[in-house]
Amino acid sequence: MSKLLQRGANPNASCGAYGGVICAAIQSGNTDAVKLLVTHNVSLVTQDDEDEDEDEKVEGGNGEEEAKDEEAKDKDGDEESDKDEGSESGSDSDSDSNEEEEDEEVITSPLALAAMRADLAVFEFLIKEYSDKLPAEEFGIALVKAAEYGRFEAFSRLFHDFEHNQQFKQDALDGASFGDHWAIVSLILDHCPGLNCDKTFLQTAQGEDGDDEIRILGAMWEYSQGNISPEALDESLYEATDFENQRTVELLLRYGANANATGEL
Repeated sequence: MSKLLQRGANPNASCGAYGGVICAAIQSGNTDAVKLLVTHNVSLVTQDDEDEDEDEKVEGGNGEEEAKDEEAKDKDGDEESDKDEGSESGSDSDSDSNEEEEDEEVITSPLALAAMRADLAVFEFLIKEYSDKLPAEEFGIALVKAAEYGRFEAFSRLFHDFEHNQQFKQDALDGASFGDHWAIVSLILDHCPGLNCDKTFLQTAQGEDGDDEIRILGAMWEYSQGNISPEALDESLYEATDFENQRTVELLLRYGANANATGEL
């Protein structure tokens, strides 16, 4: 890798399916590779726009060869038809495989990937090297991913050391509650006024019927000053009943949920 970079390889080279080279290095936990790329001024900016540009170039190249393709189709139409008939089953299996791949979330933000890892060595290194070089959005993306994966240390560092807009805080709250990461939920509620708790409230009511869930539901009720929407409250009761969460049901009824709720928002 070092020799390739010395010979002019692009440290920001990327693959549409997996993001930049830096992402692959972070995902593999190869700290030395990450540090090497940093010495070659690798970018930590999410590469979505660059991927789109590459796609446009490919489409442009395809357009230039349309005439040739049409001519080939005229000559070989019968042969292609036979091949298509023989490969229908193969195409179906390829389609199924592609659908599975599409279900997998591809994270192209290097800082977010580092924040998601249990080992924070790479994350701390990148924060040190790039804290004053990245747009605020990159720290927000990392904040949300750390919340979703329950990485409290990384989340706390990002939360306290960098400014985030309200939408990133909202997404972090919803993501943390979906994953039952209650320490992160509590931290957000304690320090971020003005968030909407409807989604988090519902997700919590759908979870376990334990002490943590009851505590968080109470905290959200107090945080919102009892302004959980009637729709979310009734849906929460319906779901909690369906999951046989007796303590949650009793709490929601005390909060004024409709005992005749149908679960239809």
